[in-house]
Amino acid sequence: MSYGGWSHGHAISLQNLNRDARWSAGTVWEENLYDHLLVGQIDLVRLHKGRAMEAAEIAGRHRIITGAQNGSQYPEVGSGLAQYWAFMRLAEYFFASQAGAAWDILDHWLNWLDEYGQSDGPGWKFPTYFSEYGFGYGGYDPGSTAAIAIGCLHIFMRTGDSRAGIWVDRILTDLRENRPSGDFGGHLYKSDYHYGWLNALVAHAFGLAAAGRHQASHPYPLDNAHRDHFLAMVNGFFQLSGNSKPNVLNREGIPFTLVEDADVWDYAPHYLALRQMGSLEAVVLMLQVAADYGALVGDWGWFDRLLGFMLTDNLVVLNSSQLRQVSLSYDTTTVKNLVRIRYAKYDQDNSHYAEARQENLIEELGPLPVDLDLRYGRSVICEDPVMAAVLAQRLLARQSHPRELVTAQTWWEGARIELGDTVALTSDFHNLDQTEYQCCGKTLSPDTGRVQLQLQRRISYRSAWAVDASGTAYDAAAIDAQDPESLDWPYRSYVY
Repeated sequence: MSYGGWSHGHAISLQNLNRDARWSAGTVWEENLYDHLLVGQIDLVRLHKGRAMEAAEIAGRHRIITGAQNGSQYPEVGSGLAQYWAFMRLAEYFFASQAGAAWDILDHWLNWLDEYGQSDGPGWKFPTYFSEYGFGYGGYDPGSTAAIAIGCLHIFMRTGDSRAGIWVDRILTDLRENRPSGDFGGHLYKSDYHYGWLNALVAHAFGLAAAGRHQASHPYPLDNAHRDHFLAMVNGFFQLSGNSKPNVLNREGIPFTLVEDADVWDYAPHYLALRQMGSLEAVVLMLQVAADYGALVGDWGWFDRLLGFMLTDNLVVLNSSQLRQVSLSYDTTTVKNLVRIRYAKYDQDNSHYAEARQENLIEELGPLPVDLDLRYGRSVICEDPVMAAVLAQRLLARQSHPRELVTAQTWWEGARIELGDTVALTSDFHNLDQTEYQCCGKTLSPDTGRVQLQLQRRISYRSAWAVDASGTAYDAAAIDAQDPESLDWPYRSYVY
């Protein structure tokens, strides 16, 4: 048995300590006969049974503790951004729901912010990296800090909690007076780059403070300096708009991923940001800024444009006169009745497993499984057992039904239909009346002016009615008891 620990950054192994020992946090390891072994400040002590720690593992752990290495398999979890976004989203939920369980967590958050929010020159800073060993302070990130302000604003508007109100004013004043990058007109913010989502978060923090929400129980006191800064940021966005770079928005008002005229490969393969790319993350966050702007000045044009970009209704209606040919078929080869999910550290602990089953289909067809691998080290991971169970149920609901396939031939009416669009068909012969399908394939023939569409929809099982009547030889009869000896038994079918 060995005891391993850190003392001033050095690994220590104590062999064969068989007597009772006690740990005094942050000072020394105290043991009645071994006080001299660990003297000074100790960052971490752990007990390992059956093996000694490898040097690479110890070095990696120390890098995580000191913030030099991300300690999470999923990069955001180890950063303050993910932690403070969780706080922000929970506060938004609490503002809408007033859920007591949410408040219990948020109350703890406010106490934590009071304890660990520290002065940083004329401003304030908060922990920026997190791991199983705790947290520490690194470089200032305006997006993370703005998320804290947005969360505190929602708490204040619902409860009037003075702790939240104090932090809102501290953070916004610091952001306004000390944190702009000074680049591109002077009202933008950056971490390593001037990201669209980051500037949207900062602008929304000021916009929410200035415009408020009409559902608020405790309106946040208007500060003209915060209001003016918000309007200056939005006007700066409008000035930095166009399809060339550097710009915040394209000419349609849709945000770019970053302002710089550069391709960012720094985070490949996890992330890649080419200079002309946008992100839905930035669009959603900038939509909140546009809502603040509309509420404050009464101009909703930008908001409507962003919302229309996100919620375009891609429903195409094709009536009988617009269809040259329609053929229908069914596909049962993709039916699955068992979903198995392995997630998190399943390789070390096989309790990290979730499944969903459709027992009646398994009894009839045997198991038809589909596996989803969300273990650590994969491109997408899951750590929460509740989320894993939800994913299994939803995937089963999607995969447990056969699909109806349609090949529809039309003319130029179908030229603008894109993959994923919803197409509503009407065909009296096929008994289709605005029946909606999803487009999964398209063939365009310019020479003939025809467009062939491959469409599909999920088929739901429908129960059959059984009546007490003699019927004919061409009717299906209901079987009310299992009788494998019956001559009709081999020809049975099931309905659900």
